[in-house]
Amino acid sequence: MLPQARIATMVDWAFPPQWLSFDQACFLSGHTRDEMLDIIDVDGVDLDNEGRIERESLWRFLEAEVLVAHWYD
Repeated sequence: MLPQARIATMVDWAFPPQWLSFDQACFLSGHTRDEMLDIIDVDGVDLDNEGRIERESLWRFLEAEVLVAHWYD
């Protein structure tokens, strides 16, 4: 039996630093590495000079993503 992937919870969102590593952002968002690279390419999140992703901008991106996915619900 394959191990199940761990899904980020609100507790996970409460404690990470303001600036996330690429892997932290992938875990919190549930996006794959390729999907996160696409999000970065379209300026979907804010990056600092070291390439870290701002946690709040990732949250805002995910909120917008949910809004668009459920636009006609």
